Amino acid sequence: MKKSIKLAGIIAIVAVIGFLSISCRTTKGELDGTTKDELNGTTWRGIDDDDVVYIITFNSPNFTITVVHERDTVTMKGTYSISGSTVTMISDGETSTGILTGNRLIIDGEPFTKQ
Repeated sequence: MKKSIKLAGIIAIVAVIGFLSISCRTTKGELDGTTKDELNGTTWRGIDDDDVVYIITFNSPNFTITVVHERDTVTMKGTYSISGSTVTMISDGETSTGILTGNRLIIDGEPFTKQ
């Protein structure tokens, strides 16, 4: 009987530790600032209501955004950082904030899809 109770206790402790490991959202990388940059080396595309096409390429810690409207093309550069799912982009003193969710990136309310 004592062995059964002891075994049940060990199983319960292992289950709780396993559950906490899976459910805990803070990783060692998040604590020491070495989280994986999911944007590095990726390209994203978005189109607004006026048919303006935006193409963003991320190469940590820099990004390039190309804006295409009819026959005009403008390219701007800046830097970015990512913390969890929050993306902060700075270009020409202007700051934009976005949320990264899988293959979807929302920057200042505008949706972009991973290419």
